[in-house]
Amino acid sequence: MFDEEFYSGLPDDPASAAFYLVTQFVKFNDNFPNNTERLKQYESYINAAGICPAFIEILEVSKIVPQLTLTSSHSENIKTIVEFFANASKAFSEKKINFLSNHARDILTKKFESLMIYKFTEGDIKRIQELINELREKISESDFFSDNHKSRLLKRLEELQKELHKKMSSVDKFWGFVMDAGPVLGKFGKDAKPLFDRINELAEIIFRAQSVTQELPSSTPLPLLFHDKIEEK
Repeated sequence: MFDEEFYSGLPDDPASAAFYLVTQFVKFNDNFPNNTERLKQYESYINAAGICPAFIEILEVSKIVPQLTLTSSHSENIKTIVEFFANASKAFSEKKINFLSNHARDILTKKFESLMIYKFTEGDIKRIQELINELREKISESDFFSDNHKSRLLKRLEELQKELHKKMSSVDKFWGFVMDAGPVLGKFGKDAKPLFDRINELAEIIFRAQSVTQELPSSTPLPLLFHDKIEEK
């Protein structure tokens, strides 16, 4: 039973796979109520015993589950393996519960993160609109970008302006524009400073709203600052 086909059917995460191994072993062992019948399945018992220690190491439960020690006696070995799986069952069950709990938490976290509302003040909205207009003008006139890149950036600004509201469920497009425009300008030094300054200011406004919504510490630094790179050139 505990062969290549069994391996291919194991769940992807170790905690679920270990729990599955234990439950399948219990079902397997229950099919052979006496020692004579179990001895006929000796190889399967040994195979199962060979799988289990790997999960004990992966799940770091060696302090909970006593080490499996086999002898030359087949009957004693089968008895030892059954007891071994009984001990492993509790440890694996706890790991499975922890996995399910953490998995559920991650799903809920992602779900509620997607429902976050980012709020901007009237002053923020007005300044973002001004920055978008200034950036559109300067990008159109600049020689810093290829025609395709310039077209892409202008399209991003147009989309931002259309979606800009006091309350927004996502700021990903703002960061997409910042990351698309900012790093490329680094090689142009002080000539690109007017563009850098506006991109930085836009990033600061977005990050401020994001920090409030996600309850980040007030001391959290802006992750993307291009201004210093310009100053160094």
